[in-house]
Amino acid sequence: PYTPLIPTFAPRPPPGGLLADGVSSLLAALFTTSPNTTYSQNSGVIAITRCASRASGLATALWLVLLGRAC
Repeated sequence: PYTPLIPTFAPRPPPGGLLADGVSSLLAALFTTSPNTTYSQNSGVIAITRCASRASGLATALWLVLLGRAC
């Protein structure tokens, strides 16, 4: 018998960033605050520098906090 080739797609969980954005927006709605958004500019920086180290991200965050407190 003829069986047509129908592609099947297995459900995959959403990427971590999208999932975190959805959860944080849900929590913001539960606490009646405005939802936040995330941006993915880091993807371009990682592509240019080829550095995706979590330690470098935390060091950068520390510098931004320190510089923000100084101003």
